[in-house]
Amino acid sequence: MMRVVKPLFPIVILLVTLQAVWAQDLSLVRVGLLFDVSSCAISCDSGLVLRTDAGNQRLPSSFAARPAADGIDLGGVRVSAPALTVHPADGQGPLRLNGREYRGDLVLIRGGDGLTVVNYVDIDAYIMGVLAGEVPASWPDETLRAQAVAARSYALNKMAMRTDAQWDVVATDRDQVYEGVQGEVPAIIRAVQATRGEVLTWQGQVVKAYFSASCGGHTEDVAVAFGENNAPFLKGVKDPYCANSPYQQWGQTYTVAELRRILSRSGASIGPVLAVHASKRSGSGRVEEFTVVHSGGRQVLPGVELRRLLGYRELRSTRFDIAVTRSIPVTFTTTRDEWKKLQKTEVYHVPESIEVGMEETNPVNHTVKPEDSFYVISASGNLEKNRAGYAFAATDAGLMRTFAMRPGLSVLGVERDVVVTQLTVRRRKERTTAREVKEIKKEIHVKKMPVVLKFTGRGWGHGVGLCQWGARGMGAQGFDYREILAHYYPGTQIKNVRSMGR
Repeated sequence: MMRVVKPLFPIVILLVTLQAVWAQDLSLVRVGLLFDVSSCAISCDSGLVLRTDAGNQRLPSSFAARPAADGIDLGGVRVSAPALTVHPADGQGPLRLNGREYRGDLVLIRGGDGLTVVNYVDIDAYIMGVLAGEVPASWPDETLRAQAVAARSYALNKMAMRTDAQWDVVATDRDQVYEGVQGEVPAIIRAVQATRGEVLTWQGQVVKAYFSASCGGHTEDVAVAFGENNAPFLKGVKDPYCANSPYQQWGQTYTVAELRRILSRSGASIGPVLAVHASKRSGSGRVEEFTVVHSGGRQVLPGVELRRLLGYRELRSTRFDIAVTRSIPVTFTTTRDEWKKLQKTEVYHVPESIEVGMEETNPVNHTVKPEDSFYVISASGNLEKNRAGYAFAATDAGLMRTFAMRPGLSVLGVERDVVVTQLTVRRRKERTTAREVKEIKKEIHVKKMPVVLKFTGRGWGHGVGLCQWGARGMGAQGFDYREILAHYYPGTQIKNVRSMGR
């Protein structure tokens, strides 16, 4: 799933002419597999040969490749060259690299102290490997076809823009996840063959067809995600088809201390955090700007930068809400005799505010025993019984010492041990017409716990272009691959580059 494209705001080329595509060799894609490694295992059941200008040199069928002082060591065969090509002896393969099988050749490049390994592979074999890495083969055929066209368009766009780089794409979600021969299963083979040579175009140009795992109900404008303003076919669209995505809802928590430490990696000097909030959102509901208010001022981060810093797998998308919570037990108990007196209590009244004072000494923990009969007012206002350990808690947006006390919520804003005073429990006696109320004053000691930031979001990935889970939903509802692509890339046309003249 193509969730990440680096750098943060690249000047990306989203369109290349079909003539530019034809000016390149369409038959081979250069896929970066490994980078700057100290060694790698290469093997092939049919044997291996080293391709050179003078011809093929036989190699062991299995060996470890390592950088050498003057070149590359292939299991004891030292080659004095900055790069070399390993080819299957029968021309078919597949080759194995660290246990994973690939078609084509492996090019080993010596650079710095390590090796870079690039797979030179036929475009169709590459697309099969991408489908295996990006979507399950069990998904609807039309979904697989849509993914094949999008992946081919993305790859050909990158290939046509070849510069001095030693590869066109990498095999991870930085471009497209590529899993080699694993893609050679019937459903994927059918999808690639049925769409062979087909690409998405905009006004005669091949588009860079971004896609991501799940958009959470609305795709994102490429201008927001990647800073590209000249791509009307990559505007955000509503997507009701990804409702069954397993990433439709997710949650992630960080303590304030963790957030401060992580954000400091950006080079910013951040003092004790006082508040955080999403200060700007895009049309799709994603966070464009995230503001951290701290003792030294405020720090504003782009939403995509926040996601990069926190981790792409941890903060799955920028379509999130955030709550500042501090969950601490504020339960209390006394003697068993007193609890027996309170068993007929109808209402526990919590005052509108309580004072939270700082306490340096070790607090005393008061916990309700499971066997105790304990009544509380729930968040909905109902009286509930047998909720031992239920946490009364408080919230406060300004991180002050006085908190509005509401059952079912959370205390925030204190990083030291606290003592809650003036908590009043009122008991109304049964079978009386008079409103007799008994007040019991309690002092509750609470041990400190970190302030927690809870992110709740939708979707996974940058959200630009095709939503894979949405495409699955459309395929399951009977849409064909052309309709799926038209939904996610409005205004584009499908053309076959192999049928067009140079």
